[in-house]
This record gives sequence, C-alpha cells and structure tokens, in this order.
Amino acid sequence: MNPKDQASGTEMEIMNVHEVAKYFRLSEAKIYKLARTGCIPAIRLGKAWRFRRSMIDEWIRKESGENLKFTEECLNERLITIANNPAHSLP
Repeated sequence: MNPKDQASGTEMEIMNVHEVAKYFRLSEAKIYKLARTGCIPAIRLGKAWRFRRSMIDEWIRKESGENLKFTEECLNERLITIANNPAHSLP
C-alpha cells in the first residue's frame, strides 16, 4: 500500500451498492443496473458488487466534464446493444 492510500483513508475505501446509491442520491436498483452494464467502475465478488471510492470520484470528474447525462446515455447504449444482439449478455 502506498503512503497516499494510508494517509487519506478514502483512496482505498471500498463501497457497497447501498453506499454508492446514497453517495449519488440514486436508487440501489439504478446502481445495480449501472454496474451490470459496465457504465460505472465496479467489481463483482460473487453476488456482491464493490466500488473503489477513488475510482468512482475519478469517473464522475471524467464523465461529468464531457456530458452531464452520462448514466442515462451509457445505459441506453448498452441496453440497445444487448437488445440488438441476443448472443451478447451482461457481465
């Protein structure tokens, strides 16, 4: 672990779906959908999703600079791709 991670405490903070939903002020269902479709940086451990706060914060900075409607557009693109290609499945 590097010193920055130890010093800040939030660099390595791992969040669950409930915490991310509260952080974004969105429903847990929306966070699950974003994670399943790959629209938000997440890792799946068994049936549980986990999120590194530093990656979420970086993702917000990057995405919001380009387009404030990033979540809806990403979801729509992914869902259209899946609907048009039945062989394609969600992660």
